[in-house]
Amino acid sequence: MIEQEINLLSQSDVQLNNDELLFIEKAIVNSPIFNELLDFTNNLSDQEIYWLKKNSRDIWYEYINYRFCFKFNKKHRIVSEVPIYLLIEPTSVCNLTCPMCFQDDESFRTKSYMGMMSLDLFKKAITEAHEIGVNAITLASRGEPTLHPQLPEMLEFMKGKFLDIKLNTNGTKLNEKISRSIIENGINEIVFSIDSSNKEIFEKLRYGAKFEKVLENVKTFVRIRDEYESSKTLMRISGVKILKEQDWENFVEFWGPFFDQAGCVPAENR
Repeated sequence: MIEQEINLLSQSDVQLNNDELLFIEKAIVNSPIFNELLDFTNNLSDQEIYWLKKNSRDIWYEYINYRFCFKFNKKHRIVSEVPIYLLIEPTSVCNLTCPMCFQDDESFRTKSYMGMMSLDLFKKAITEAHEIGVNAITLASRGEPTLHPQLPEMLEFMKGKFLDIKLNTNGTKLNEKISRSIIENGINEIVFSIDSSNKEIFEKLRYGAKFEKVLENVKTFVRIRDEYESSKTLMRISGVKILKEQDWENFVEFWGPFFDQAGCVPAENR
């Protein structure tokens, strides 16, 4: 049976007049969602503006919709049917034991499930996330992503599947191969976890890291990124404030020339 619809109403019954259209426009303008859209537009973050400047306007609508929903759902405690954003941990292993991190707890580091995600499982998760409409991926959490021997293959597999991809790193193992893979595969943001411009304080907090090596790796990444005129990768340095001796002004003065953005947050008691 073919479904058909016959309109039995007069033309005036199925058309809105100007007064009715004006009423709808006022209702939209005065709705809470409209006000929140205006607030969102007027308060775009530096990261969002950077993304917009680095990407084609053909996908601006999708990105803006994703970022608005990300903030709106969080504010109003809405759980969407499809996750807007997904955090994946390629490895739960880390080469450092920082005092502000779970890795500082030996009982945490010796859990039986600690280890590396297989490339097959990673590809399965990425494929499913892409198919259901996940907008953004961050590779991070308790482990150091650059320790995974197949990280370049993971980055290549994600290319072109998401609007926003971020990677967090302590910078200790960031070699030339990984750096080029990050840029060539369109990773939108790389966040370096660095807490001080002072060698002694840095190595006290990032226990197991060498200040000079991390500085060298940061400089290498900057040099490589500069080789790619079309690079979309934003460089951000993020510190954790845990000691009184940490000097924010010196931190910004020293690291600022290498990064696009810098931030520092107080340590959380875990």
